[in-house]
Amino acid sequence: MQTDGPVNHRGKTDVRKSS
Repeated sequence: MQTDGPVNHRGKTDVRKSS
């Protein structure tokens, strides 16, 4: 569940940046 797809990556980055 790290680089499953572009959507996953973007979601993870968004959450990390927002946090």
